[in-house]
Amino acid sequence: MQKQLTIRDWILYSLLSLLILLLVLAMYQIDRQWLKLTEMQTSMSEQAKSLRELRSVIASGAVSAASPATAEKNCPGFQTCLRSYPFA
Repeated sequence: MQKQLTIRDWILYSLLSLLILLLVLAMYQIDRQWLKLTEMQTSMSEQAKSLRELRSVIASGAVSAASPATAEKNCPGFQTCLRSYPFA
């Protein structure tokens, strides 16, 4: 005689399926976090390299102060933003 599946069996199977699904989703989330962490480390190393280069240029004295007219030509978006700010 074959045993029939009862409601208890269906509940246990559904809970087991839910547990497996949650495990897969947790693995996917950890993988995404790992990728984001790697991306952030790469970005930080690039920023550190840029800062080292800037410090060496400043230490060598090769940087001269730009005139305000040159600064306005180089940063038109910043000037527009500054003009649109109500308290500036």
